[in-house]
Amino acid sequence: MISLEPNENIIGTARKHWFIFVVEIFFALVVAVLPALAVLFFAAPLEQFVLAPLKFQNVSEPFLIFCYFIWLLIIWIVIALIWTDYYLDVWYITNQRIIDVEQRGLFHRKISTFRLEMIQDTTIEIPGILATLIGYGNLQIQTAGQNEKFTIRGVSRPQRVNEIITREYHRAREALREVRLMSESNGAGK
Repeated sequence: MISLEPNENIIGTARKHWFIFVVEIFFALVVAVLPALAVLFFAAPLEQFVLAPLKFQNVSEPFLIFCYFIWLLIIWIVIALIWTDYYLDVWYITNQRIIDVEQRGLFHRKISTFRLEMIQDTTIEIPGILATLIGYGNLQIQTAGQNEKFTIRGVSRPQRVNEIITREYHRAREALREVRLMSESNGAGK
């Protein structure tokens, strides 16, 4: 899926918080149950206006059950898409760069990378009391590269992810400074 450069190691990963997934699944499950609840609460009006035209064929109940199972199948596919998006959206933090893998649907994936030395600013946003209590937020990194801003929304423990990125950023900047000093000293000695 991703290819690492020579001497590059994955230091950490950042994913969306589980709560984001649960909220999306909850809404899908509510939508799955709505037709059954509508039949229970509004059975008399449905019998009169919706089912009456179908009665002459004597297929009203099996037809509605079939339609409801098709509905459940569609909801199941939507849940699978939500899971795929949740599971495959990830940031890999290496000792040289950050790799942003963003899944968009089943067959479309966007992979962006930026070097740690290119980081100009990091911003953490905790959007409310619930996010504070269960530990998720948005992490935005601004770079000097072509794609100026990288954002991961709903990331689990954004402060910890930011600490890892900051630590690796300082380590990469120090290594770059040492390489420059060595090349300058080798150039001066000639």
